[in-house]
Amino acid sequence: MRVRTVGSCAALVLLVTAVQAISAQRDTALQRRLDAYVKPYTAARLFSGVVLIAKGDTLLAHVAVGRRDPAGRVAPTLVTPFHIASLSKAFTAALVVKLAQEGHLSFDDTLAKFVPGIPNGERITIDQLLRHTAGIGEFDTSRPYLEALPLDQLVALIAKVPAGFPPGSNDQYSNEGYILLARIVERASGLSYGEYLRRVFLAPLALRSTAIAAIAAIQPRPGAAHGGKAVMGGAPVSVPRHEAPLLGASGLSSTATDLWGWMRGVRSRRIVDYTALRYPYGWGRRNYLGHPLMEQSGSVEGFGSYMASYEDGYYAVVLSNVQSGMMGRWGPDLAAVLFGGEISTPPPVEAVRLPQSLAELAGSYKSPDIGNPLIMERRGDRLWLTWGSFPFWQPLSPIGRDRFFSLSDYSVFSFLRDGAGRVTGLKMGQIDGTEAQTVSFVRQ
Repeated sequence: MRVRTVGSCAALVLLVTAVQAISAQRDTALQRRLDAYVKPYTAARLFSGVVLIAKGDTLLAHVAVGRRDPAGRVAPTLVTPFHIASLSKAFTAALVVKLAQEGHLSFDDTLAKFVPGIPNGERITIDQLLRHTAGIGEFDTSRPYLEALPLDQLVALIAKVPAGFPPGSNDQYSNEGYILLARIVERASGLSYGEYLRRVFLAPLALRSTAIAAIAAIQPRPGAAHGGKAVMGGAPVSVPRHEAPLLGASGLSSTATDLWGWMRGVRSRRIVDYTALRYPYGWGRRNYLGHPLMEQSGSVEGFGSYMASYEDGYYAVVLSNVQSGMMGRWGPDLAAVLFGGEISTPPPVEAVRLPQSLAELAGSYKSPDIGNPLIMERRGDRLWLTWGSFPFWQPLSPIGRDRFFSLSDYSVFSFLRDGAGRVTGLKMGQIDGTEAQTVSFVRQ
């Protein structure tokens, strides 16, 4: 389905954005708290990147630490482009909201109305796609993560995958669902995703450093950050190649200043209005220390990203090119930096030398609670893991006999043995003072 190009796009280009007139008024006490928060993570090599805290159009505090390139020659800045991962979903959702508010689609429209051929498409609504309750199946091949596939090919791959669950009966975070939303944007607007994004958001808000990462699977943009993964006892492991962009889901790169400008544009309600919606599509509602906000976070191979828009006018952005478990703490930690509270510190774990052979731990492990198998592989003196068809590997460090730790996401893996000493499975949990929320796996 194609409709006439949205008429208000040209008028929006005339908007004067405050991004062009950023003012800085350093809050020295806030800057000290932010520095104190970031410093131990930088020393532990768990963070490299930028953090920005602002109120309205005033920059209050920021840090820029580490290096943007594998050789370690150039430091990042507030205008260094980073892969922003699932922060891209907030842009996609806003495009859909824009089209709905201008009458080109309804949140109750079915997927099949715009994209035929998807399992359960006649029963899936746009609202369900936006809220991750549509039950779209997951990719069963690594190609989308390794090759910069055009949208047509991504949609064709999704069409071949069986549905995950009946629409509306469950919720499961879905990149595939947001890829389909990108196709809906194209069908409803009559423009390519990139062109519509440029006309309604990027140009009006002067977001000049935000772009579709068209070659992200091969190399970063010139001047952009290159990704790495945190490991114990050494510098982050540089990822050999960037994860390919999934248009609509994780396909954008941007800068801290652009994301600040983007959030201010959304809050102004001049480009899109979220106030009438029962759910902030593309965002999550939270309340930290009595301060309500909308936030979104993201993670792809070697990168982490976070943005928050507080109801009382504060904004926070974090962009990192070291993938570590610190990413899961940015929301509450930055609220604590802003408003006073307890902040996290690097986990109190240390790698140990093990006399045991890693080869006996290698293999495939399956859990009834998780669709994809967990694959353990020995590489030299280190154990690595990956999930199903996802092609990227995560380094593990030994912290005890049959116990390994991932600095990439703070997961603990404890191998299980039978009475004869044979490895029969493992348990995976999160470490945060104590291990909790364990998931059991059986060796295949």
